Amino acid sequence: MFMPTYWHHHSFPNPEPQTRRLPINSTNIAKLIEVIPDVSRTTYQRRRRFILVKLLEITGARRVEVANIRVEDIYNARGLKQEPVLKVFTAKRSGGREEYRYLPVSKTDLELIVNFIEKFRHRIIKKTVGAAGDLGYLLLSESSGLRLATETLTNELLLLAKAAKIEEQACAHMFRHRFITKLFVALIEQHEYENGDDFRHALLDGETLKRKVQEYTGHTSISSLEPYIHLAFEEVARFGSTLDLIKAKLAVESLQSNLKDVALELSHGRSPTELSVLLSDYINLALEELGSASISIER
Repeated sequence: MFMPTYWHHHSFPNPEPQTRRLPINSTNIAKLIEVIPDVSRTTYQRRRRFILVKLLEITGARRVEVANIRVEDIYNARGLKQEPVLKVFTAKRSGGREEYRYLPVSKTDLELIVNFIEKFRHRIIKKTVGAAGDLGYLLLSESSGLRLATETLTNELLLLAKAAKIEEQACAHMFRHRFITKLFVALIEQHEYENGDDFRHALLDGETLKRKVQEYTGHTSISSLEPYIHLAFEEVARFGSTLDLIKAKLAVESLQSNLKDVALELSHGRSPTELSVLLSDYINLALEELGSASISIER
């Protein structure tokens, strides 16, 4: 019987190069958010879908990791006064090991999620399983009060993307691409790496940097992060800024997103008094975060 022979060498091109998938952009994220009220039957469903998009954007977590975020994780992060970090379950670990990573999140976004917990999730628990049956997961089925299945998260995003008429991929993995690319941009700016080779060497040789990247992304293999290095340097080439400017930009983007959400909630009949309190909290937290960033631009 004839057995084919395969030759492999680093200098040979891949026979079937992978199609390059770009991160989801801010315009498409805004489109997803804008259609949420149009495709949601209930207030809880509307708020849960917004929180889902928000979590994907700010954590870059995999679907199963988002599904496993717990209420106590949100409150624990909120209780950290200086630099809040959110505990996230890390999937894709061999041997059934349970591992977690801690991701920096903004105080504004935490306040938004806490509001969802106390105003909307609480009602679903009361209506379904009751406090004694509450398993503690953040995102719940409205009918059962149980944790949302991973496939449900996929279907939710497909529904929103279709309603928003987004032609590009808008799945959870595209949010993950966006998160990791932004992380790499921040690291490149902070350490002033001049090219991809410098950054690769730092990842391979610098234990501290390697640990930080692996913790934030949940990747065990540094080599699997190669596509993000290219994307990050392309983004850095488009502007020159310090890490503080990036922090400030993220704080402003977070506030803008939350302000749009308040406007949508107001248009759908939510109490102006309640929203004004929430709005005040968002603004104060954003100002606090902006105040901690000394913004400077390199010419």
